Amino acid sequence: MRSLSVSALVACVVSTVSAQSSLGIIWEPTLESALERAKRLHRPVMIAIHRASEPGTQSMLKWTYSNAEVQRLLHEMVCVVACSDAFPTIESGPRKGKSSAFPTVTFEEHRAVFEAVMKRFFGKSEQIVVPQHLFLDPSGELILRKETALSAKGFVTVLKRALDHVDPGWNGPKLVVAKAGQPESEDSLLKALFSTNPKEQKRAVARAVAGDKKMLLRLYRQITSVEIRTSLLEEALTAKDLSWSLDLIRSALSDPDAGIRGHGARIAGQSANDAVLSDLLAALSAEKDEEAKHQLLEAVGRCGMDHRAARDALLEAFKGADQKTRAYAYVALGYLTEHRRVVEYLMTRGLKDRDTNARSAAVWALGNLRVKRAAKAIEKLIPRTRHRRTREFYREAVRRINAPQKSALPDYEWIAARRTILGERRAR
Repeated sequence: MRSLSVSALVACVVSTVSAQSSLGIIWEPTLESALERAKRLHRPVMIAIHRASEPGTQSMLKWTYSNAEVQRLLHEMVCVVACSDAFPTIESGPRKGKSSAFPTVTFEEHRAVFEAVMKRFFGKSEQIVVPQHLFLDPSGELILRKETALSAKGFVTVLKRALDHVDPGWNGPKLVVAKAGQPESEDSLLKALFSTNPKEQKRAVARAVAGDKKMLLRLYRQITSVEIRTSLLEEALTAKDLSWSLDLIRSALSDPDAGIRGHGARIAGQSANDAVLSDLLAALSAEKDEEAKHQLLEAVGRCGMDHRAARDALLEAFKGADQKTRAYAYVALGYLTEHRRVVEYLMTRGLKDRDTNARSAAVWALGNLRVKRAAKAIEKLIPRTRHRRTREFYREAVRRINAPQKSALPDYEWIAARRTILGERRAR
């Protein structure tokens, strides 16, 4: 594959490739429409970048995109193609004027997508390899990048990885806990958890979380391996119902491994159960690891609601804190029930914080609480803010505060803003 400068990068296909190559794929006309549809359907976005003269592009259009399994998986995504070269259009029929290789869009549309993609994801002097595929989550955050031509088999693997990242249940139940009438024994499950076969171990982890929760807790206490405990906790985070997880959270919060404690805090925050608040506060007061402490701060906010102890602990966390810890603490305050002390601190300290990320975290918190009197204060920050994206975020926060509950900004965008402020990164 050739490495191209941005100025030379194009993304289209040669006329020798039949329109049938991607006829079964729906290509969105704009990047904006693709992201809007992805948010509405909670699907990943695939951006395909090609060049007409590139052999890898021709191969993918002829053999990869036309594969039935590839097309089935692409129907689970929102697809958009970035091209800057012109190529023959369809001359007649209902698709007249559309691309002969990407039959649901025109040349003008995929050229505009190309320009939007270059502006959003690549620097002016960056060398780009084509073919290339970018995968985004519903909020527009890059989760996976693949820089090469792929066979149908290889592309299927990449597509499944992107789908699993956004929606682990996209393909239906992956595992059966046990055969009907034959519950899996604790010994057999424990043995499978320690299997040297990674796939068998992964299946065992999922079975443990999907099955008898009392058995899961007994197994967890017997396992000394940090890796297996981590796998169990990560799988537990995907569960829709976390009401059963209090004992698991308490075990994790007292674990000697900081990573395990951080995972426990994440499950606690996701469960938003105030029954575990006292455990979180005790863990927070004793925590020395920076990353685990950040997870605990957010969990205290999510579980704290209107508890005075949560407010006191979060306000105390600002004393001597660095900018990243302050950012997490501001965000955590934004999960509590609106309270005079919280609002006053965010308004008088948060909006005046000298660090841009920490200040933006305070803006996020006030927006999440929808504090009406904060709108004007945030508006005053906009002209004094140097970075364009930060200014846009402040405007979005004001709109969120002023919007009625039913017409608030999409949660995906709001959650994505929080992740950006905190410097969180998704797995690639």
